[in-house]
Amino acid sequence: MPRKKKEAKTVEEPMYKDALEEIDAKQPNLKKKAESGSRAAAIRRKCFDCVNGCHPGEVRKCPVYDCPLWMYRTGKKTPLPNKAVKE
Repeated sequence: MPRKKKEAKTVEEPMYKDALEEIDAKQPNLKKKAESGSRAAAIRRKCFDCVNGCHPGEVRKCPVYDCPLWMYRTGKKTPLPNKAVKE
């Protein structure tokens, strides 16, 4: 009895796009600014990536206070809220 050839496994495409690709599609100027050397734009892009390309309001509401980029996520230095200050 001849052996059956094994079928090649196919890789399924993910159900969602990469967060940075989605961000770049929504805000192409942000990518251009980040690639040209703008630190604020690069930080903002990273923050969008961290919240999976969600609405900009999600970046503003970021609860990860111990992130080294938290203060700069909005494009300007933001002080930590009182509830996040460590004693």
